[in-house]
Amino acid sequence: ELSANAIDAHKDNGKENVPFDVHLPGHCNGLLNGSDRKYFSIRDYGKGLTEVEMISIYTIYGGSTKRTTNDFIGGFGIGSKSPFAYSNQFEVVSYNNGKKQHYICYINNEAYPCITKVEDVETNEPSGLEVIVNIANEDDCNQFNFEAIKQYSYYDVRPNCNIELPDLVPYIKTKDYCIYTKTQNEKAISKNIAPAMRP
Repeated sequence: ELSANAIDAHKDNGKENVPFDVHLPGHCNGLLNGSDRKYFSIRDYGKGLTEVEMISIYTIYGGSTKRTTNDFIGGFGIGSKSPFAYSNQFEVVSYNNGKKQHYICYINNEAYPCITKVEDVETNEPSGLEVIVNIANEDDCNQFNFEAIKQYSYYDVRPNCNIELPDLVPYIKTKDYCIYTKTQNEKAISKNIAPAMRP
């Protein structure tokens, strides 16, 4: 969901061929309670969001900026809140019009999504959005790494990632799909979408 939002943000900003950035937690090695923070993040280079847009998108289920077009992957207003499926709290940093605004998104006692701004400063950073999710334990670190590598390896425009993505050579490739053969398993892939058929 977050990756789809990053792809949409780049398309909306005329940067379809520019990779977004992904930070994977790597190996935890029991350091979650120490000084090394383990997190998953996606940083796109779209237009970023204003404070009003942040509030409307991250506090309202169904809130979306893509309702009036079919040109994007998203549009139902669910993907931005997808980190809540893993954690009751995550961070969003918006770079928009020379401002860096850092927010904490969380679920309150009534089970409603809320947002609090914790930083508002001027910046020279490129516009865009960064979503940061803290990883709870070592097993989850490994699962995030495994799933991300498995998915991103098939992207036409691969993200910049702190963990190396394996090179895959298609067995058959057309303008609409590719078929990869790996360890005798065949997977049909449509562009920028995870395996559509699994063995």
